[in-house]
Amino acid sequence: MISDERTILRKLVCKYMEITLNPAEERKRDVWRHLNSLKTIRPPIYVRAFAWDEMPDAELLCHDPLFRTAESFFRAEIFKSTFGDDSIFEPWYPLYPV
Repeated sequence: MISDERTILRKLVCKYMEITLNPAEERKRDVWRHLNSLKTIRPPIYVRAFAWDEMPDAELLCHDPLFRTAESFFRAEIFKSTFGDDSIFEPWYPLYPV
């Protein structure tokens, strides 16, 4: 890993972790728990699709394919956190099977 890529990813991860550790995330979890228990507090709002590839924030700076995947995930999640919907941001990075 090039030190620039390390710096890029660390900054993105720190920003993402700030989002996941926000107390509002627990309130959003409660909204979804109540909905799934058929005890709706209020209808949750969930923005599912957006034109991420067309956004200026989607530009990737890392060169390594593995790091580009992580960078894309963190950039997209950070961008989605600005929507103000009831999407939940978990404090982990998902690994998918090959």
